[in-house]
Amino acid sequence: MSIRFDQNRRLFRIDTGSTTYAFAVSEQNRLCHVYYGQTLCGEGDLDSDLQQLTHSENRRGVDDDPLQMWEYASSEPFDFLTPAVLPVFSATHCGVSLRYTEHQLSDHQLDIVLRDPEQSVEVVLHYRLFHTPGIIARSATVKNIGETPFHLHAFFSASLSLPSDNWKASYYTGRWGAEYSLVHSSLSQGCFTLSNRRGTCASHQCVPFVALGNNATEEYGDLFFLALAWSGDYQIHLESDASGSVRITAGISSEDLDLSFSPGDSLTSPEVFIGFTPNGFGGMSRLLYDLEYDDLCIRKDSEPIPVIVNSWYPYEFSVTQENCIEMIHKAHSVGAELFVLDDGWMKGRSNDHTGLGDWWPDPERFPDGLGFLSDACHACGMQFGLWVEPEMVNEDSDLYRSHPDWVLHVNGKKDAVMRSQFLLDLTNENVVAWSIATLNRLLSSCRLDYLKWDMNRYMSSPAIRGNVRFYYIQNLYRIWSWLKTAFPNVLLENCASGGGRADFGMLPYSGRINRSDNADPVDVMKIHEGFTALFIPRLAGGAGNICPSPSSINGRSLPLAFRALSGMTGSMSIGINLNHCSPSELEEIRKYIARFKELRNDLHNSYVLRLRSVNESKLSILEYLQRDGSMVILFVFGHGLRLHEGECNIRLRGLAEKAIYTNESGLCMSGSALMHHGIRVGLQGDADACIHVFHKM
Repeated sequence: MSIRFDQNRRLFRIDTGSTTYAFAVSEQNRLCHVYYGQTLCGEGDLDSDLQQLTHSENRRGVDDDPLQMWEYASSEPFDFLTPAVLPVFSATHCGVSLRYTEHQLSDHQLDIVLRDPEQSVEVVLHYRLFHTPGIIARSATVKNIGETPFHLHAFFSASLSLPSDNWKASYYTGRWGAEYSLVHSSLSQGCFTLSNRRGTCASHQCVPFVALGNNATEEYGDLFFLALAWSGDYQIHLESDASGSVRITAGISSEDLDLSFSPGDSLTSPEVFIGFTPNGFGGMSRLLYDLEYDDLCIRKDSEPIPVIVNSWYPYEFSVTQENCIEMIHKAHSVGAELFVLDDGWMKGRSNDHTGLGDWWPDPERFPDGLGFLSDACHACGMQFGLWVEPEMVNEDSDLYRSHPDWVLHVNGKKDAVMRSQFLLDLTNENVVAWSIATLNRLLSSCRLDYLKWDMNRYMSSPAIRGNVRFYYIQNLYRIWSWLKTAFPNVLLENCASGGGRADFGMLPYSGRINRSDNADPVDVMKIHEGFTALFIPRLAGGAGNICPSPSSINGRSLPLAFRALSGMTGSMSIGINLNHCSPSELEEIRKYIARFKELRNDLHNSYVLRLRSVNESKLSILEYLQRDGSMVILFVFGHGLRLHEGECNIRLRGLAEKAIYTNESGLCMSGSALMHHGIRVGLQGDADACIHVFHKM
């Protein structure tokens, strides 16, 4: 991997180990994109492209042929696409035309300084490399280097230009309980925008991610992709001109944005992770996995995610010290490793209308305090965790009565009530300080091993300005960053009404992500397939991956074996009321948990290969391939199968052709046989599943 600047060609070239990314300085000192794709080997491979930068930019009439592909789009003449940055100096004066000034270069970081010769605006473009080949992080810093204030009405992280092709965009949409639905859209001339306006999270509407290709399949075809590390309002503009070329502009939403810059002020955008693979969606997933395993995720492979039992499923708001102690012992008996006290433990919290914001245990129901439960867990070798929702407050709470001014206000009025709660204004420094102090007290006094941070409402009013939305998420990250630093050994779970914050912005902070509140395994076949296209499987959390039957989401009754195998595919948790289980059911749960623990380290350090998609059939076939190739774990799920629809030959991928693999029954097969001949499975009817494990000899 290397970053170089060719002084003679005025060419910047970033080689990531599998790709080349190149842009150059034109004769007018404009920064122009030249190439992004598979690695180029020759020094002069781009000379013909560089010659295009010397051509005159004179326009004739309404000629709409594309101009140069700007590396970071500003307000250039005759550029009719979205600018990445838009400073406003007065009611009649806005925009900049940026010119290359200088750069700073190290092995893994490139910073390029751009300035407008006539304005007091400086933009620094940042390019960062990782251990992962093929991935580049891009961001931008805007500085006021003059003596006059200005405002930013657009501040995107990056522009990316792609040449003419028959482009198709792929992205993941969803809603509560139905996250990560894969959508494909053909791009035509015009602007196609992915966006979010919910304020407190991004992914329930549409994950801040997009991939572009031309008929790419699971394992074949060129694919460019972009993931924005942001958890709030964003926009990703895909603008195709008459020639078929596309400019992608990605970053925080510019709707109602009004960021103020006094002299000397500067601000850096969230990062965008940009990647390319010639190996289709599977290749994309493996690149993202490597980025997460090796660079982004805070919890390493040597720290297994514990098997969780959560108090919400048996007790909801009726938790007490006594029934929690009973559940701790029962959870320990089946092999669970972490007991989590969910909502309902606070003073006066008998329903969702009261008590939110008063983060003290109810003295009547928990007379010995939460430290007593923590000690009980630790005494039997289990860990103890707690649910909190620090961004919210009920009107019926001591916190609200003491600080009604801490609630987010719109035009001088409180934002509308949603789910019987208000949003605390995280742009208020007093709220940030209170949040940190409260979390510090809980984590220390309760001796927590795990903290589940939940978020259960959006910003309801469109009148909330874009700068409020921006600083809300920035301060959210400040609090999480403090948590990560102050309590490095605590497992932090990012929950936002399920998967509302399953995004790349939260990855550096949380060791577990609530994939969805929907744990029905039939629905999870689609949810998990979409989630693991972007995120490693060990992050796939939630309060009850082994869900109750019938399901609390849709009333569907399913056999325990199907639910347990579904739970194994992610970070296993038990959502069943163990108090209502028969001795035989408890024994069956114990066996599945023991089985999961045998496989956990390999499952949580694997690539997930989608051999067959539930989006295209009634089967979901997932191959968990250990990153070093030493083990393969195959999950096959089917539902609603007609005669013979569940019978198929499954050909594995990614194995060593000449290596020998053995399963737990002693069957030995070569990698070539497993990949080209395959293994036979036969599922039938409703909610059927199986697992196959092969070790490389």
